[in-house]
Amino acid sequence: MTDRKAGVGLYTGWRPALRGAEYTVSATHTVTRTGESSPLWTFRSPDQTLVTGTPRFSVSGADVCGCFPPPGGSGEYGYLLPFVSFGDPYLPWEHELLPGGHTDPTWAERPWMALLVIAEDELDAGDIHTGKAVDLLKSSSDTRVPDLELGDGSAQTSCTVIDLPADLYRDLLPAPEELHLWAHVREPREKSTGQDDGTQDAVHAPPATATLVAARFPRTPGRHTAHVVSLAGHEGTLTSPPPAGSTVKVRMVSLFSWTFTTLDPAEVKGRDDDRAITALREDLQRKDGSHGRLRVPGPENPADPVEARLYAGYSPVRHRLVTGEQTLAWYRGPFVPGPTEPAPEHTPYACADEALIYVKGDGVFDISLAAAFNLGAQLVMCRNDLFDTMLTWRHTAGALARAAALATHPQSVARPLNPLGTRSGGPVPPPRAEGIRRLTAPQRLRTAFDAAMVDGLGVRLTDRLHTTPVAGTAARPEPTGGSTASVPKHLATLLADPGWREPLRQALSADLAAAASAHPDAAGGGPAGSQTWQWDPAAMLALVPTWYLLPLPDAVLPPDSARFFHIDGHWLNAFADGMLSVGAHTHADIQLTDLLKKVVFSSGDGPGIPGCGLLLRSPLVRSWPPAPAPHSTAPPTSATPTGPGPGKQLGLTVEGAALTSWRLLSAETLLLLFDRTPTVVHLRQPAHVLELGLDSAEGGLTLRNADGGVPANPTTLKVFGTDTYVRPSTSTRRRGQVLEPGPLLDDICAHLGTGTARNSETLAFQLLHVPVQLDITPGETR
Repeated sequence: MTDRKAGVGLYTGWRPALRGAEYTVSATHTVTRTGESSPLWTFRSPDQTLVTGTPRFSVSGADVCGCFPPPGGSGEYGYLLPFVSFGDPYLPWEHELLPGGHTDPTWAERPWMALLVIAEDELDAGDIHTGKAVDLLKSSSDTRVPDLELGDGSAQTSCTVIDLPADLYRDLLPAPEELHLWAHVREPREKSTGQDDGTQDAVHAPPATATLVAARFPRTPGRHTAHVVSLAGHEGTLTSPPPAGSTVKVRMVSLFSWTFTTLDPAEVKGRDDDRAITALREDLQRKDGSHGRLRVPGPENPADPVEARLYAGYSPVRHRLVTGEQTLAWYRGPFVPGPTEPAPEHTPYACADEALIYVKGDGVFDISLAAAFNLGAQLVMCRNDLFDTMLTWRHTAGALARAAALATHPQSVARPLNPLGTRSGGPVPPPRAEGIRRLTAPQRLRTAFDAAMVDGLGVRLTDRLHTTPVAGTAARPEPTGGSTASVPKHLATLLADPGWREPLRQALSADLAAAASAHPDAAGGGPAGSQTWQWDPAAMLALVPTWYLLPLPDAVLPPDSARFFHIDGHWLNAFADGMLSVGAHTHADIQLTDLLKKVVFSSGDGPGIPGCGLLLRSPLVRSWPPAPAPHSTAPPTSATPTGPGPGKQLGLTVEGAALTSWRLLSAETLLLLFDRTPTVVHLRQPAHVLELGLDSAEGGLTLRNADGGVPANPTTLKVFGTDTYVRPSTSTRRRGQVLEPGPLLDDICAHLGTGTARNSETLAFQLLHVPVQLDITPGETR
């Protein structure tokens, strides 16, 4: 076994080699013969303009990988410092602040953005504006605007600005020499010791993230808004802010914002994450009939048929019969409490009614498979990419099958133009897959026509046109061997012959893989050998509405709970049958459905089935937000999971299994799928959402050693209740307290020794809270 320990590296900042600006690249080449240059032999290429850096007026949500407090969250945040984490670790330093007339080299280390926390009643409604930059950033006598050069493109850019009164600006903005203390970089690290025996997943550390911290504690209960503001163009205002009591306002560009609510400490018991972890542990130890499985609580050995159905994971739902009567039916989604028998091979359902199951003992229907069929069909029909891909697959399969039927029809096997080389008379031997593919190769008709002309087809047609029909000519006799079957009947015979099905399957698989390789966007594509064009029904569950995956969620998955489950292979098979029913109109199309099912899905025997899954419903999910999945219109496939794994985003480690896919079902519900049942699942706070702040609402900060541990005789600095570390307010409307990092760092360095660096790394290290961790073992939930 490998012993892995999680850690986090802290850095004062990652400054890019090229700051955000417009650069001109010039190249000159001089050729010399005698060692002296000549104007006639000097060549100069046209200048190239290079623009680096992110937009100056906004930061998209895709660039933000975490916020604290979480957007829309509520809790006791009065002793914690809000912050925002960016996926680009260079972002806060991509633009350089350029104060006029200043030569201080430390300006190059300062971020060009800051995080301000503003209470709900500190700004008026008219202090927030949205519009074009050219209109909002005009100079005014009563408002200081950023001194920016607006080009033709940036002038028309939409932006949001906030007008801060002079006193509020002086209270909230850090001093210029302290700006660099409120931004740092976190890089998660995984340390491994010992030998890995292969039973654990490889742990991949997430990428580094840049963190921008607010200097203000949102202590006053109520609603607060956090604004990421741009400091570019405000260099003069930073060094010379408006005097106290001035009526002048400072207009700042708000790049990104979110809101949260601080609750009264008297109404909250303990930290949010601690409460959530405690509630989950209590749920795992609770014995209420569900035993950690995804089912309605009930007796452990139910004797009543209804209780037995509930214990098996079914939910009662309303059902309308074909006669129009309303009745009750049983429905169970793809998530079941325990392992199920493997789904046997069966002829794909042609309609949902074929999948209805009548429960004689209850006198009602089980509509689970019928609903799965309809979901698969509606999913394909409501998405253009899936619909077009399915019709293309059906067209390709039909073309191959019809070509094989025409070439092997009894009336054509004796002709010299048989491209398969089959013999006349007797049963038709199945051709190789390559022979079937040659039937639909490009230019096949022209090649056959040219060969027929050389063979005398033109002479025979001319002779027939010059022959006068004889009246009363007897009917043409039937070919030797009796009546000849029509081409559709002959095609049905071929599709029912096991000897023909395998060559057709191989030919279809090769054609679809080749088409996907040539047009990767058409079917989720990839190289022909990788089979990445195939669909995976288990991955496509991410496209199914949540209710059909988890009916009666409050009963089977109550708040603050973790439930293991398995995937029902019968449900997935019916789901796949519904997807394949699109475009099936003729009898031959229905016969080809079974062949398509073995080709277009990730497993040769039908849809692949994950071994186990876990549903987690907890406020922890809000605190551990995964990064947004990259936008893609291609359908999920077996080789293209639905998004970046939460092992990289949520600090999740799995032992004894591999994480195959994940999905957020709601703001507080996380779905995880594994290839088999794990031995343990470790959930811990990732580095980019670790809390920053004091020890508790009392306002003390206990210093830790360089290894992260607390010394035997710890030192606790009292932050609240004194003016040593808190900036005095000059605004009558200010809410909360602003931390002065300078005096705090001085005392930290004095207590820890002269070797302690006075930078943002040290400040963040002392303010970071220990990550919350939860270990979930399936054995605890059985």
